[in-house]
Amino acid sequence: MTPEEKQQEELIPKLQVLDDMYADKGIVSMAARDYYYEHYADESERKRMDIVATIIGTIVVAGVLLLGVVAIIMWSLGGWK
Repeated sequence: MTPEEKQQEELIPKLQVLDDMYADKGIVSMAARDYYYEHYADESERKRMDIVATIIGTIVVAGVLLLGVVAIIMWSLGGWK
């Protein structure tokens, strides 16, 4: 058995990885997404997954910054005493 065949045999089945990716939004889903990215995704899928991850990260960071600005405004206007 060649090393490539052995590696292919040791991979988690693709359907199981996909099921785990969409089961919930917890740590299992994130690990399954990373596993899919490393072992099954082709170059176009990787680019698409990277774009989605960048967009989500940007939205999260913008939300945290907006929350911080609102908190500072509330504090400066005496909203919290």
